[in-house]
Amino acid sequence: MFNRISSCELPKEIQAKLHIFFEDLKNIGISYLGHGVVNNKGNHTGYFSNNDWGKSYISNRYFFNEPILQNFEQNHANLILWSGVKDSNSIAQIRNQFINLVSGMTICKEEAGYHTFFNIGFTTDVNLADFCFYKRDLLLAYFNIFNNYHLSWRKEKEC
Repeated sequence: MFNRISSCELPKEIQAKLHIFFEDLKNIGISYLGHGVVNNKGNHTGYFSNNDWGKSYISNRYFFNEPILQNFEQNHANLILWSGVKDSNSIAQIRNQFINLVSGMTICKEEAGYHTFFNIGFTTDVNLADFCFYKRDLLLAYFNIFNNYHLSWRKEKEC
């Protein structure tokens, strides 16, 4: 189980770098991107391509009841389809309405005392199996880019 101690957005300079990469991903149909990092102590930092949603996520303390994390804790899956997540607190529904998302998925990875979550949302109906199959290499490349920037900053700040 994850301890859940703290949750905050990334500093503006790291967000700006990651936002450049999100702009690339918009070209293949991705409408929303979130990247969360949780260390083994329970400290979360997050990037949100939708700034207003990021502020809402942090201020409403959604991290502390995040159904994607709960699903990951139970199943340890590397890929979580949002349609399969039981969301007793309606966080996914709130997010989807807030950003007008229709569907999405999260790619998860455990690395050197950190858990990373790459949240990908769509405003149009997308066949997620086909999308993953045809865009797998690109998604994994960008997941690694986000992990490298975000984790490098976390390790440097020791948080």
